[in-house]
Amino acid sequence: MNDLETRIRAMVAKRVGCDVESVDPEQDFADIGLKSLDAVIISGHLEDLLGIEIDPSTMFENRTINAVASKIRELQKNAS
Repeated sequence: MNDLETRIRAMVAKRVGCDVESVDPEQDFADIGLKSLDAVIISGHLEDLLGIEIDPSTMFENRTINAVASKIRELQKNAS
């Protein structure tokens, strides 16, 4: 797991109130307990952190940490 996945994983763990180690980066956000508002908040934090626009729908369309990280890398590449 790289830095982006690690950061997203930590954000998810904080929002659902669990240990980072218990968050599987391949588990669906709904199964982890992430709510819609949490996903919107995380996408906002990621925008601030990375300096690129990340539509909140990214979190809904890409249902795992690894999938979101992959999509963000694609957005970063397209923004360059």
